[in-house]
Amino acid sequence: ADVPPGPGETKRFVTQMLQDRPDIRITVEDVLAEGDRVALRNIWRWTDTESGEKRCQMGILVLRLDDAGRIAERWSAYVMIK
Repeated sequence: ADVPPGPGETKRFVTQMLQDRPDIRITVEDVLAEGDRVALRNIWRWTDTESGEKRCQMGILVLRLDDAGRIAERWSAYVMIK
């Protein structure tokens, strides 16, 4: 999902995700950091509330941090794996 920048939009996105997927579990598999960049690989697991089917997706997230350590840029890609 495309989430506009800013903490308010991120909070709204997370709130909606938790409402839509109350049993969601996110596991961080890898974290790499170098300079002003942080990258991580994560796996999201949940039950589809309409079909009852188990869902699983893997994501890659790359962040660029500003001089204060705040997120300046964010890139991500996710793919269903089950």
